Amino acid sequence: MTIVCTSNLQFTLSDAAFEHGLRHVLAEGPDIVALQEALNHRDPVLDRVGADLGYSWARAVGGEPILWKTARYGSEARWVRPVLLARQEYVGHLPGRKDRLPASIATEVGLSDLDSHQADGSIVVAIDYHLTAEVQTADGKYRKDPLHLLRVLRHHREKYRLGRRARMHKRRGRTVHPAGDSNFDGFKLGGFVSCWDHRSGGTLGWRSPDAVFGATRGTKLWTLKTASDHDTLFVEYH
Repeated sequence: MTIVCTSNLQFTLSDAAFEHGLRHVLAEGPDIVALQEALNHRDPVLDRVGADLGYSWARAVGGEPILWKTARYGSEARWVRPVLLARQEYVGHLPGRKDRLPASIATEVGLSDLDSHQADGSIVVAIDYHLTAEVQTADGKYRKDPLHLLRVLRHHREKYRLGRRARMHKRRGRTVHPAGDSNFDGFKLGGFVSCWDHRSGGTLGWRSPDAVFGATRGTKLWTLKTASDHDTLFVEYH
């Protein structure tokens, strides 16, 4: 059994609130955790909490962190790589939003599953993504107005590049779990099954922008409230 988690712990939280939320999340016992909005200033908290609770973590340059159980996957990842989903670019002017967005970089971590029954072990790949916001209408479709066009086109590129990268690992026989915040309710990823497939619920009110993908939808799903605006999502795989 493997529990994969994605947790958007709002960047405006104080360090104390972030640490409390992270400890609350890890108390559920996830094997792999993709964090969003945990910027570099959270690294000391990640070090401290990881050491206390038996987790290692890594982030690609420009990406967001992934944590994993040391007892399950060892203290060091096989690799940590940045996956460029979109370059820094101008995305148009919206009130209250940035006109230029930084590069969209997913953190990819390769892990050795020490519980594997295969003679040479098995490789698990986790990809932590956080895609462009303000691209979806209330009825669940992509926005079509000119003000949002550049953001929507960027989101399409992010989705394409994320899927292409994940499918490459899948073709190589690896267990792959893209997990994160797509900023799109009902987000799909070609070649993978969303944990929300044929399930209801949400992580941001009634919406479910946060998702975990795998070869199956997972046998069980649950959410956890923290001080963040997003609920944390857990998916169990067998």
